[in-house]
Amino acid sequence: MNHWVVHLDELRYNPDLINIVENKGLIGVGWPDIDDLNKYKTREDFQKIFHEKYPEETRKMSISIQVGMLYRWAHEVKKGDIAIVPLKINDTIKVGKFSEDTSFLDVSFHPDYPHVRKVEWIKDVKRSDFTQDALYSIGSALTLSQPSEDVEKQLDLILNGKKVPGVSQTISKDIIEGGQLFLLEKHLKNQLDEYITQKINERKGYSYQDIVGGVLQTMGYHIEIHQPGPDGKKDIMAYSDRLGLKDPIIRVEVKSQDSPVSSDDVSSLAGYIKPNEKGLFVSRMGFTKPAILFAEEKGITLMTGEEIIELLLEKYSELPDKIKDWIPLKKIWIPDIDANTTQ
Repeated sequence: MNHWVVHLDELRYNPDLINIVENKGLIGVGWPDIDDLNKYKTREDFQKIFHEKYPEETRKMSISIQVGMLYRWAHEVKKGDIAIVPLKINDTIKVGKFSEDTSFLDVSFHPDYPHVRKVEWIKDVKRSDFTQDALYSIGSALTLSQPSEDVEKQLDLILNGKKVPGVSQTISKDIIEGGQLFLLEKHLKNQLDEYITQKINERKGYSYQDIVGGVLQTMGYHIEIHQPGPDGKKDIMAYSDRLGLKDPIIRVEVKSQDSPVSSDDVSSLAGYIKPNEKGLFVSRMGFTKPAILFAEEKGITLMTGEEIIELLLEKYSELPDKIKDWIPLKKIWIPDIDANTTQ
């Protein structure tokens, strides 16, 4: 019995897809330009169709890894194998068993993840039940990977109602066995995302609004964070000039709750926006589909927690010292993957 970690970016902030995964017992992977995977029997078959459908991908290491994931999803994942699926939207990890030996094509699951397998869910596990090193292994940046043996041992303890002792120092089998720069870069990037997410989660509430305000400052805005009112709101006002005289003025609402923001929340912000203002809603855990549609109709800009992290990394050196103290990072140098694969 093998253990497989499956990552879908959409599972970070798409409650509709999460509902399908949880209630229909389905999980899928990408490469939507490739048809039914069962048609292809060997790695060479997958490599040929990959080159046909994705000619723009020229990095040999990237091609090798993606072809490997396609082959493994089609032919190595078996009935009874363990599925480990992280759901960032509520900080849980779904654990189940694959219930069939083959995948099937189903674009209705999600157009970007049409290669689907059935799963019988066993348990929802809290991320905090694992050691941090285990979370790094589970958090592989690859769509499909196998976690470290230590993760398998920890999961066995958790599923049997026991607590995990100690802290491991292992990383995923893909990193150990591959030993490749491409995997190393993706693993380090994923560790960084996990670390920042953890630090931000420690700052939920009003401190998260300070983080959002700091990111807006790096984008050239002058910000004013209001004290919480009777309703608990603490709006951010962002101005394009120091005196706040130039339009547009941006009224920002920030939510750090553990669930997606609803259309009612976005509607509430819309009611506060004045004629010379623009609206920006930042939600750590994303938005429901009705909220997204309402925001589009009203011209309100939405930002997810993932987008805040991307901007934070891009502008880290320009952040206020307080934010850098909360999320301490330092620059390191690693080999340039593209330079090494294109020469």
